[in-house]
Amino acid sequence: MKFKRALLATLVIVLFLMPTTLVMAQQETGPAQTPTDLYIAWPQPVTEVHGVIQIVGTADVPNQAFYRLEAISVNPDYTIPENAAWIPLTTNVTAPVDNGVLANVDTTALPDGLYMIRVAAFTGSVTAPTLANNYQTGPIRVNNLHSGGTGVTPTPAPSPTAMPANTPAYVTPGPGISSVKVRACDIADDNSCPWVGLLSGGQTAQIVGLANDGSGWLQVTLPGGLTGWVSPTVVTVVGNTQGIPQISPPAPLPTPVPPPPPPPNQTPGVVHPNGISIQGGTPQCGKTFNVEVNVGNYGGTASSPGTVTLQDIASREGVVTTTNYGSYPSLQPNANYVVVIPMQTTTYVNEPHELVAINDGQQVSKGYTLKSSSACGSNPPPPPPPPPPSGPVNYKPGQCTIKPENGAPYYNYPFGQAEGHFGNNQKVNAESGQMVNGKRWYQVTANGLQVWVNEHDMHPLPSGCKNF
Repeated sequence: MKFKRALLATLVIVLFLMPTTLVMAQQETGPAQTPTDLYIAWPQPVTEVHGVIQIVGTADVPNQAFYRLEAISVNPDYTIPENAAWIPLTTNVTAPVDNGVLANVDTTALPDGLYMIRVAAFTGSVTAPTLANNYQTGPIRVNNLHSGGTGVTPTPAPSPTAMPANTPAYVTPGPGISSVKVRACDIADDNSCPWVGLLSGGQTAQIVGLANDGSGWLQVTLPGGLTGWVSPTVVTVVGNTQGIPQISPPAPLPTPVPPPPPPPNQTPGVVHPNGISIQGGTPQCGKTFNVEVNVGNYGGTASSPGTVTLQDIASREGVVTTTNYGSYPSLQPNANYVVVIPMQTTTYVNEPHELVAINDGQQVSKGYTLKSSSACGSNPPPPPPPPPPSGPVNYKPGQCTIKPENGAPYYNYPFGQAEGHFGNNQKVNAESGQMVNGKRWYQVTANGLQVWVNEHDMHPLPSGCKNF
């Protein structure tokens, strides 16, 4: 009865969510079949998450140097905002993963909302990476505010009166806010003023400028060196801001004008980046350098003008150190254009960095090592390593015998696809067990296949099977 009730509830949920799921499936590119060397098995589209979760899947493409998990905020209609960039959720992970936990991710580092999540696999090396492929899943709803608690107790901001007079003013996320979007300008619009980084709970960001347009927005610098703008409605200001200069926030990015419909049998203009280089040699810390991004029109008609987003990422830490933008004009079919974008970074000296140019969902990247200079500050402390996933625990024959409920499904991997169902009164020996996203999963052999079964699809577990 327990399994039947769970099955009925699952069918109701699936029927309720089916239109949305179908829409997202139509937006997938490439073959409908899930790839075998790079994919995310969980979370699946239309999943709501909170707290610390485990991203489950595979990242093992040929000649893989590393992979990285990234997120991007999406609009209510599930489209990706113009000029948005993927924000790293993890550092570069060099060990391949096959049907396992790709990483633990603390969702409280993301403001509540809708996201796409992707796993990006790179070949080459950390200092000379090439994006080999990526797999996206979503929409995923992050909902820590109404989840019944995140497990994180907010730390109140210290009293300004308790600070030494020479302490720089800074901001922290406001009361009840787990994370704050840091934007390119002082407008809360994901299309014309995209978010470039995040200020998470427990972090502080020094205030370096005050908007002179009356908006009250604050220009801040994150611990990793990224500078952007935050709204005064979502942060707590600590310290005296009287000596901080008032400056003009950057203008919002132009809204792309859709090109006219193409003639019959012709494809619309589409601009993708196809090359990237650095002017004047290896960049030095604290000094401006120019990056050339070559873009081309791969469509059959003239394109609209547009904007290229350029990120600098500290490779080992997975931290965005700076973001800037450059524009290109309308391009005729097969035409190319070089967009020159100035950049400057002041953190993670003598370490590998990655320049990532993005437009229309396509990207090119180039690695380099940031040289030291007299203009440079000190490196921020490295972030703590993520907690390791629980398990797996291996069992000897007969050590953990489990009895699935009649007709219970078994899966090709935790939260994966059902491969079949157990028979009546069937008992199986667990070969291993692992905690995945708060659920116990056991690997067993059924009908000659190595498969996984969830604890909720079993009769009460013996005590010897609950040792993880």
